[in-house]
Amino acid sequence: DVTQAFLQYATGPVTIIAGKFVTSAGAEVINTTANTNYSRSILFGYAIPFTHTGFRVSYAATDALTLVGGVNQGWDAIKDTNSAKTGELGVTFAPTKNFTLSAMLHSGKERVGGLVNIGPEGSRNLIDVVATFNATDKLTLILNYDYATQDNTTTVAVNGASKAKWDGWAGYINYQINDDWRVSLRGE
Repeated sequence: DVTQAFLQYATGPVTIIAGKFVTSAGAEVINTTANTNYSRSILFGYAIPFTHTGFRVSYAATDALTLVGGVNQGWDAIKDTNSAKTGELGVTFAPTKNFTLSAMLHSGKERVGGLVNIGPEGSRNLIDVVATFNATDKLTLILNYDYATQDNTTTVAVNGASKAKWDGWAGYINYQINDDWRVSLRGE
């Protein structure tokens, strides 16, 4: 399973990618060496998708504002599990070099369990927000919040409910001791 394989076209403020690519949701990424902690958060493992197959367009409206939109096969699926597509919309606002605020929305019909054409499907929505504050050249603070829902999670509703909801927070304090060493603390 290839993590990423996509074509990219960039011109001026517009970048288009098509193929399989990593998600833009979350404070942590698939490449472990790019994360500040060796272990990953619960949010990374259970709250967000890892990859998408489809296309994504990024538009750098200004030096401080980037808009993102795309359509894909859903969460972690090369082949879609149904005929519906998942849309993604996002915005990144970086008014200074010290502060960045990013928000992503993923929304579309997904099958519970990821089975192709089998089992219940319903609307799955994810709101992901990441705020990064570089307090000094050595100290970085990150706050990540995820809120998601999945409709029609079972074929037979338990107590009349067939909607799953999950949400969570992860906070990071990262201190760069020198070029070779840093200390990172995560709370969730």
